[in-house]
Amino acid sequence: MRKIHRRNSSSEKPVHQSLDFCAVVRSISQHGYSQRAIARGVGVSLGTVNNWANGVTSPRYETGDRLLFFYEEVQRKGDKPR
Repeated sequence: MRKIHRRNSSSEKPVHQSLDFCAVVRSISQHGYSQRAIARGVGVSLGTVNNWANGVTSPRYETGDRLLFFYEEVQRKGDKPR
């Protein structure tokens, strides 16, 4: 999967504060994507995705946007071919 780079316009309101990024990572994983594949798709390290999955940290806004865009792609495509 390719890296996703998506920009926010400055007029958009931040929604990340209320999102459960643990659940987002878990949902992507349930579609057959490893944390390593998520990291590659979003353009971050495996350790970063692991921290999100365990609730240790949350992504910054731009990175959160890329994670959500990746999540949307996974939802459209369905399960990853095994």
